Amino acid sequence: MDVDFLDNIGQGGQAQPPDKPAAPPAAASSAETPTPPPTAPLQAEPAPSASGPPMDSGGPAHSGPPVEQPALNIPAGGPVFVEQADHEQGFAEFFDRQIKPLLVGLETARLAAAAEVKRRKPIGYALIACFVIGGIWLDVASKAEGHLFIMIIVAALFILAFVQAPIFQFNQREKLAILPVAVRFFGDLNYVPAGGLSAEEVRRTLVVPIAPYAAPECAVIDTISGLRNGRNFWISRVKTGIGSGKHHRTLFDGDLLIAELPHESPNVTVVRTDLSADDIYYQGKKLEHIDLESPDFEKKFTAFGTDQVEARVMLTPDVMEDLTTLGSLPGLAGTRCSFVGARLCIALAGTRQLFPPSGVDVSAFDTADLHVFLARMHRLFAIMDLVQGKGRDLESAGDQT
Repeated sequence: MDVDFLDNIGQGGQAQPPDKPAAPPAAASSAETPTPPPTAPLQAEPAPSASGPPMDSGGPAHSGPPVEQPALNIPAGGPVFVEQADHEQGFAEFFDRQIKPLLVGLETARLAAAAEVKRRKPIGYALIACFVIGGIWLDVASKAEGHLFIMIIVAALFILAFVQAPIFQFNQREKLAILPVAVRFFGDLNYVPAGGLSAEEVRRTLVVPIAPYAAPECAVIDTISGLRNGRNFWISRVKTGIGSGKHHRTLFDGDLLIAELPHESPNVTVVRTDLSADDIYYQGKKLEHIDLESPDFEKKFTAFGTDQVEARVMLTPDVMEDLTTLGSLPGLAGTRCSFVGARLCIALAGTRQLFPPSGVDVSAFDTADLHVFLARMHRLFAIMDLVQGKGRDLESAGDQT
């Protein structure tokens, strides 16, 4: 997913939590009845029938002979989700009820998109040849060099966009159909395709690098929000950058979790894998190194904070174990965690999205992406549950003083 696409999506609205949720239940606890968050969830896009019209490819109408469509190969009994881990228990039944009815239409759309890409490739090659010939002619006619190089660059960008457009459109269609439904396995959650967090909220997490400007480059998409243990949380895909043109540099590209805690503390704790103590400041004060007395954890992470005791209360052996496991999941390049005020923040840097698009080369009946999605959500919720419990311990301790 490139920067232009994220910039074009825009910031969207910001979901602000209520100051005092009225008796909000846990969104995914079996012992509690979920209450819908304040905003209405996005409805999943209706799936087209297998006999319906093919997905609009976004390109010019094809007036030539019809493109041969691959046969729709539906497995006997339809698509099946096989539970492979304890945290997936119950999802097979949810899959059969909520997701399976969408997949035949998506598979039809995928085959149509693949056929359209196949049709566009020869046209793209022909256009590249025309651009190259045009560049050579300009070099010869003007007796100057450089036109050929420029024409090749322009042709490559144009052809790439032209050929890849059906793939991009299908990936968006698949995500908008499946993700708003899949998140409801964890409770009555919201899904917003664009926005959900402001740049300032992202900056305050201390775990996402962001340019020190009033209006920094910060794109937020695919925000999942709701209640967990009666507290608001947000999970978003965030991309930040700095500079422009050939000087542009991506600062962060990954998933960000922000979860409210029951106890607000004046102290700050930050755990990172890629920064030294000299790089971490809070309100102008350099954070000190936290000794967690866990050699295995400290081989991968370094902790800093303003209070040694509180940092150890929050970073229990269970929390450290979950952070380590989360950081070792496929497709991640780094894990960062912070406790700021009354919020837990976790940033997962990496190119693999929470719900990665499968593209047109993988059947819509393939469930590998759902396994990845469930594993990451499970780990994020596990850490949230542990830390929110420790937050309640701190809150109780504060009440007794």
